Amino acid sequence: MVQLSLKNIQKQYNESIIAINNVNLEIEDKEFLVIVGPSGCGKSTLLKLIAGLEPVTDGEIYFNRQLINHLPPQKRDVAMVFQNYALYPHLTVFDNLAFTLKRSKIPKQEIKQRVESIASMLNLQLYLHKKPHELSGGQCQRVVIGRAIIRQPSFFLMDEPLSNLDAQLRLQMRVEITKLHKELESTFLYVTHDQTEALTMATRLVVMNEGTIQQVGSPEEVYNKPSNLFVAGFIGSPPMNFFEATINENVIQIGENSFEIPDKHRGKLQNKREVIIGIRPEHFHLNLTHSIIFHVNIDRSEFMGTENYVYATYNNQPLITRLPLNAPLLNSIQLSVQMEHVHFFDKETTNRISIEECR
Repeated sequence: MVQLSLKNIQKQYNESIIAINNVNLEIEDKEFLVIVGPSGCGKSTLLKLIAGLEPVTDGEIYFNRQLINHLPPQKRDVAMVFQNYALYPHLTVFDNLAFTLKRSKIPKQEIKQRVESIASMLNLQLYLHKKPHELSGGQCQRVVIGRAIIRQPSFFLMDEPLSNLDAQLRLQMRVEITKLHKELESTFLYVTHDQTEALTMATRLVVMNEGTIQQVGSPEEVYNKPSNLFVAGFIGSPPMNFFEATINENVIQIGENSFEIPDKHRGKLQNKREVIIGIRPEHFHLNLTHSIIFHVNIDRSEFMGTENYVYATYNNQPLITRLPLNAPLLNSIQLSVQMEHVHFFDKETTNRISIEECR
C-alpha cells in the first residue's frame, strides 16, 4: 500500500516569495489525484518538493510513513513526467526507454522484454527504431510516459504533460493516461491548469491558489459545492456568473431587482446579509416557472455545435448562459433559475454559505 503524506509544507524563496504556504495533504494508494490552479499558484513547485528536486523550507514529507525529506530524488521511488519531453535526441525510442535500465545494469534480455512490454502497452512497437525528431508530439509524450513506467516506481508525478499538445492529441492522451492508471494500479499525482483535464481525469481534485489549498474533494463535489469564490470562478467553463446581493427577510435584492424567496426556503434566508450569489451558465433556463427571473439584454452569441454560448448584460453586469440551438435569441430575453442552483458566498470572507447557514 502506497501512501504519501504532506505535513505543514512550506517553500519560501526569500522574505517576499512564499511559493507553498502550510500545505497538508494525504494521497492514498492507487488514486489519481489532480492538482489544478492558475499559473504561479505553486502546484509544480509542490511536485518538485515531493520528487526531491527542491528542498522544503519547513514541514515533512512521508512516504509510507517514512520521512523522506533527506532522501535524494533517485531514492524516493517516484517517477516524474515533465511538461517538456526531455528525450535524448540521438537515441532511438528503444534506447530512450531502456536508458535508466542500462544505467542500473539490468540484464540485456530483461531490458528487451520490459521495453517491448511497455511499447506494446503504449502502442509504440512500430517506432522503437525511430528517433524523437521522427515522432509526433503525442508519440513523444508516450515515450516520456513509458520511460517513467519502465522504472516500475511506486508513485507517478506528472507536471502538465499535455500542455504542448494540440486539442485533439490532448483529448486522446487524457483517455490513454486514465486507462494507463487503471492498468498499472499505481498512484498518480497530476498537475494541470486545465480544468477539463482536472474534472475528467481525477478521482480526487485539489484546487490551489497563491501557494495554498483552496479545496479538496471529488470533481463532482468541487464543481457543485465550491468552497469559496475563487474555486467557483476557476472551475467551470464558461465560468460561474456572480452578482452582489442582499438577503432581507423573504427577498433577495440584486441592484434594483428583487426576487421573493420560495416558501420552502423561507426561514432559512431571513436575516439581512450582504452576499455574492453565483449561478452557472447551464442553470439558466427559458422556462419561466422557476424561482428567480432575469431580464437580460443579449450582446452576442457563440455557436458551439450543440448549443449557443450567449453573452448578455443584467443589471449592468456581464452574464453568460448556455442555451439550446433553437432558443430565440432576441435583443432581450427572460431567463429563470431554480433556487437550488444558486450559490451563496459571504461578501467579506468569500467563503461558501449553505442555505441553512443564512439564518
